[in-house]
Amino acid sequence: MTERPDELIQILHDLDEGMPEEDRDTPEVLGHREWAADVLAEAGRHDEAIAQYRLVVEGRARTLGPDDPDTLLSRAQLAYALNDAGELHAAVEEHRALARDLTRVMGGDSHETLIIRGNLAHMLDKAGHHDEAIDVYESVLADQCRVDGPDEPRTLDTRDALAACLFETGRAGEAAEYHRADVASRTRLSGADSPETMLSRDNLAFCLLDEGRYEEAITEYESLLADRLRVLGPEATDTVDCRDSLALCYGRSGRAADAVRECREVLAQRCRALGPEHPRTLTTRGRLASWLGDLGEYEEAAVHHRLVAEGGTRVPGGPTPPGVSPGGDRGGDGGGDDDGGA
Repeated sequence: MTERPDELIQILHDLDEGMPEEDRDTPEVLGHREWAADVLAEAGRHDEAIAQYRLVVEGRARTLGPDDPDTLLSRAQLAYALNDAGELHAAVEEHRALARDLTRVMGGDSHETLIIRGNLAHMLDKAGHHDEAIDVYESVLADQCRVDGPDEPRTLDTRDALAACLFETGRAGEAAEYHRADVASRTRLSGADSPETMLSRDNLAFCLLDEGRYEEAITEYESLLADRLRVLGPEATDTVDCRDSLALCYGRSGRAADAVRECREVLAQRCRALGPEHPRTLTTRGRLASWLGDLGEYEEAAVHHRLVAEGGTRVPGGPTPPGVSPGGDRGGDGGGDDDGGA
């Protein structure tokens, strides 16, 4: 069969028009229909893909039974397609029903059931049902730890997703403890210097910073910065971002002199790497000006404030306000307010 979506649609149309009803549910026909649905989904033709996946589910339910593993797998593909199409409510309900049926047929601890339950939590989170998503994530994580162990890759993924969901709902302290467990697991698996372990350490420090536990955050960031300097070097983006977050911790805990010292380094590196008028450079310069003001260095602070104002007028959209970006660049711009004070 062709992999061109328009040709596929015509072939499927001709197939449905010319094939006797009793031949439409043969394994070969359903297999071709499923393959066509995959191609359509990959091409972004979501509505057409969903229609074909539904026909596959219905056909397999008639010939194999609703509880057959192949039927259940087809329902999972339909649920994924609904999600890809942006039909979140339908995707949630399909995942919810499928999780119930998989638990009944294959048991709550089966590999397939745990995957679908994890996907259900993700869909709930994506749809804004954060509290229910957290409940499902916690249940899945407990079962994965018991069945597969705390260091299995899927367990780590679930723990990370749960921590992110907790953070999004303002529960940074709880998120920090899951990140702490993640650091321990990843250190055991790949060593303290691996990128994955360092990212987990960054996530932990970031949650402590957001929670206002500045001394703990400072301890984590100082250790992480030392390791990133050793492993990556001073100019690496992750190193610069880590130093930036450490400066913010110093500033918020009232250690303006330490904040200024680190912020000067960040500013110099961002001027070299990004240019003096890049939004992140201007953000850094604005923080430096604020902390210099805290130290009574008003003349130098005024110079930096003026450069921020001048740079902002030349940059489309102006300078990016200092602030935390929970879903993305966690270390680089630190968090919250635009002053360096605690």
